[in-house]
Amino acid sequence: MKKLIVLALLVAAGYGWWAGWFRPKLPVTIRMRESKVAQGLVAVFRNGSDRSLQVRATFENAVHGRTRTQGLALTPQEDVEFGWLEGWKFASGETILVEHADFRPLRFEVP
Repeated sequence: MKKLIVLALLVAAGYGWWAGWFRPKLPVTIRMRESKVAQGLVAVFRNGSDRSLQVRATFENAVHGRTRTQGLALTPQEDVEFGWLEGWKFASGETILVEHADFRPLRFEVP
């Protein structure tokens, strides 16, 4: 009986809402810089791993009720910038959620 309970918990851990707790930390960092061509901020994503990552980034501005989801290809040890030229002018207080199936989600609040 104990083996069955342990097996059920392991299966649930892989498929439940808490499954993210068992995945490693996403090896991505985010920093912001001022836009050089327009007003607003640009998000700079850095993949700190040695493998390419295809991530899903969701940008949210709760004040204006705007949300956008964008796929990003992050090459190893390099920066990828996303901002006004790509269609989103970041502002303080917005949130960025970065997701990949192999890792825990990363949530970032724009300072």
